[in-house]
Amino acid sequence: MTANGDLSAREILERLVDAPEILLAHCKICDPYDLMNQLTQAFDLKDISPDHLLRIMQSGEEAIEPDLADFFRYWRPTGYSIKNGAINWRLILGELPFAPFYDEQIANAVNRSLLATLLNPRISLKYILSFISQYSNEIQGRYQSDSMTPAGFIFHCSRCGSTLVSNSMAATQLFTVISEASVLTDLLLDTQLSDQHKIAALKWLIPMLGDRLIVKLNAWDISFLPLIHQAFPDAKILFLTRRPEEVLRSHQRSVGIHMVPGHQIAEVFGHSISVSLLDYQAEVMMWIYARMLEQYKVLPASSAAMVDYRDLDLDNMCHIAVFFGGHMNQLKKSAVSAIMQRYSKSTDDLYKDRRAVPESTDRFVISERIQSQLTTLYRALRSESRLMEDCEN
Repeated sequence: MTANGDLSAREILERLVDAPEILLAHCKICDPYDLMNQLTQAFDLKDISPDHLLRIMQSGEEAIEPDLADFFRYWRPTGYSIKNGAINWRLILGELPFAPFYDEQIANAVNRSLLATLLNPRISLKYILSFISQYSNEIQGRYQSDSMTPAGFIFHCSRCGSTLVSNSMAATQLFTVISEASVLTDLLLDTQLSDQHKIAALKWLIPMLGDRLIVKLNAWDISFLPLIHQAFPDAKILFLTRRPEEVLRSHQRSVGIHMVPGHQIAEVFGHSISVSLLDYQAEVMMWIYARMLEQYKVLPASSAAMVDYRDLDLDNMCHIAVFFGGHMNQLKKSAVSAIMQRYSKSTDDLYKDRRAVPESTDRFVISERIQSQLTTLYRALRSESRLMEDCEN
């Protein structure tokens, strides 16, 4: 048997990760040196000092290859490194706390445990996919069965109430809602991955995030809808739109990263600044609107719905829940009503409905060509907007 002192940092991390139940028993220890002492004893690391173990856990740069048979039962994906083609993981104790975005949920959960803060193993996607290709029937049924098909996906043009919708769906407690998870977006953005590998990764990764799952993606992820539909052809797709001038005004107040030319995300759109920043942002809007309209038209009518920001009232939130397969009652409707009174991205603050506020008189200097095309695309999308079936009483 190898002496502890001869173990590499990678082997020590793999030993820790392969014993999640032992780790969970130490999740509530708050003192780092007490934690390291107890871990060295629990894992029989006699020749490893607490300081050395702490340094190993904090490094976390090298990808490890643990036993994955039970790994996914305990660990949650928290990020994807395009540079390394690897997924980062955290050991989360209990359910994720509510927050408008998945990364925020993870951060809040990690902050509750020193162990979760320190231990952030990285596993290459290639290693995971190799393991998945050799799944036993039992494991395959657990993560890729028909019962694990997501309830649906939300695609949007940004600043159009998508977070309000995802928060409302979470408030029903009928669904697990994952909102704008960086691990999904960054995986999709990895140009080194083939479409086949992306689809294989989605088929495994998304179902493990929760049952009756609704996934809200980022605005630019609309380009990957065909891959997502191939992975989950039976999942519902909701598109959310808003008047382009309102979206652009919102980005003037606080610009989104996909509206910044030169950002990595901008490569998805293939545009460059030709006249002005505002023209560039309007062209990005055109690109998103065009992709939404294109994808909406090719999806089965029963699988897709289009809703505009102006129509996001309580009744339509109920319609959306039913569209995703939920069964609403008055209690759940009251829960949705309560969440709608709060600002969607900071639920501690009361919401101010801007739809009733007169439009700003600030001039938008957008070229006539872009303005005309943008308006035409939005009108085409708006014409497709429709209310869904009535919710239950």
